[in-house]
Amino acid sequence: MQTIEAEGHQWPLDTFIDSHRYQRTASETPAIVRSDWPVSCVTKDCRIIERPAGHAPWHDVIAYRAPDLSSRLAECPACGDVAEIASSLLVNEDGTLILDCPACGHDNFEDYW
Repeated sequence: MQTIEAEGHQWPLDTFIDSHRYQRTASETPAIVRSDWPVSCVTKDCRIIERPAGHAPWHDVIAYRAPDLSSRLAECPACGDVAEIASSLLVNEDGTLILDCPACGHDNFEDYW
């Protein structure tokens, strides 16, 4: 069983990743790599590193999280890039967050309002 040292303890690797809400990377590099958002990454050799997303060693990353990913960022439905959720935190009728994507210009406010 692999372990990781964090918060002054030795954690089972999978327990740490799951309990701290890290997103596991699949064989694909996540869209957040195209941003400078700060990310915390777990590497293949069980270390935690913090870097801007565009500077993380994604070839060695097995899981990552952005500090406020659940409340500030979402995946753009048009291009798949990571975009900041509108400051008003509006939600459409089906519960989807409304965002404005700087990468492709998609603004899904018009889709719902």
